Amino acid sequence: MNPILAKAEELDYPMLEGVFFTEVHQTEQYIIACHEKSTDHYSNVCSRIRCTADDAENVFEEIMQYFKEHDRTAAFSLSPFVEPDDFTEILRARDFAPDFKDVWMFYHGECIAPPLPASVSIKTVSNQEELAQFIDTFNSAYSGDDPDEPYGEAPPEWGATFQKGFGLSKAGREVDYYILYKDEKPASVLLTSALSGFAGIYAVGTSPAMRGHGLATILTLHAVKDLYNQGVEHVFLQTLKDSLNEKLYKRIGFVTEWEAETWLPRSR
Repeated sequence: MNPILAKAEELDYPMLEGVFFTEVHQTEQYIIACHEKSTDHYSNVCSRIRCTADDAENVFEEIMQYFKEHDRTAAFSLSPFVEPDDFTEILRARDFAPDFKDVWMFYHGECIAPPLPASVSIKTVSNQEELAQFIDTFNSAYSGDDPDEPYGEAPPEWGATFQKGFGLSKAGREVDYYILYKDEKPASVLLTSALSGFAGIYAVGTSPAMRGHGLATILTLHAVKDLYNQGVEHVFLQTLKDSLNEKLYKRIGFVTEWEAETWLPRSR
């Protein structure tokens, strides 16, 4: 097990607690992230499973009980670091099946942000007006209208959580919401969350009318440079395996380090 890669998996959900997920339940054996309103499997999922073979059945039942108490359908995101490595056999026996794969990509580029075109500016959100622009742009980017967007339409609860979590303080964590403006109009967004020397890049999106100008690339590299300037050592993101996004991120210096497979109940 690569300790750096495994640490990123451990920090991922805590990085987004209160920002994307409304609750993160962490034990020595697993981490569950849930959303108080959104019921989709992106918002309610278990990850970082580490237990012995003898405990695996009990751990599975404990996880399922948690989802039941929260009235959510269980989802499991399994990395190569899952223990025991045959945990999938427990899922198969309970009528779960693999549904899709995400790739975890780490930045290994030269950390050189391209110069901004004259028509482009970038800022981090500092007030409610800018936060509203961030959410509107995010909702436009994740409208479900683009067949190349791997995650489809974002539920409205996601934007509401961005609103609620803005300015939320958590020890050791630094969260920034970015907006890129083109011709003084909000065009692209992303957010970063840094914790314990690691940082994740999330919610990257460009409004459909503004696509085709490389704006998300400019914004992503700008954010990466900011993170390294803050002293972050490891920058990562996740996207759907074999998607256009994966290809674009590879071109700007991200490297796929592992795949996480999400398992869902067949009966859902």
